[in-house]
Amino acid sequence: MVVLALLVAGCKVPPTKQGFNDKMARDNKKLAKLGKDFSRSLFEATKGGGAGTLRSRLTAIEDELRQIKDHYADAALPAGSNSAQAYLDAYKGFLDSQDKIVAKMRDIVAAAEGGNVGRATALQGELGNLEQNALGKLRDAQRAYSDEHHFRTVEKYGD
Repeated sequence: MVVLALLVAGCKVPPTKQGFNDKMARDNKKLAKLGKDFSRSLFEATKGGGAGTLRSRLTAIEDELRQIKDHYADAALPAGSNSAQAYLDAYKGFLDSQDKIVAKMRDIVAAAEGGNVGRATALQGELGNLEQNALGKLRDAQRAYSDEHHFRTVEKYGD
């Protein structure tokens, strides 16, 4: 009954502590998959496959990033958490770092579409460095959050 009253009033139901973390993990997995797809398309372009799919891969990343950022712009925090706000702030900072990566990806697409695959490949080498600082802050905030709420996070690779 309380949940129904909150929904009718337009309030967001706070996520569970685990759910709050898991949503961020799912969103990161989406972005990582799109980033891998972009890298594969760039690799294909370097092997003479053309740059046709790079633009659509970039658009998919931009759209997903926008949706994720919109969600976290007014995300509800789990009740009874002292570290959730810092974790959310770190995640927003990480998402902001993704904007810099997307800007670099735009340069990569422009170079590849212009036939300068060597430049596109060189620019790709800069992508990892752009997110490392924000990623470190995010991991620290996630660790504090998981320590407070007594659960363990696991980094999964693949898929």
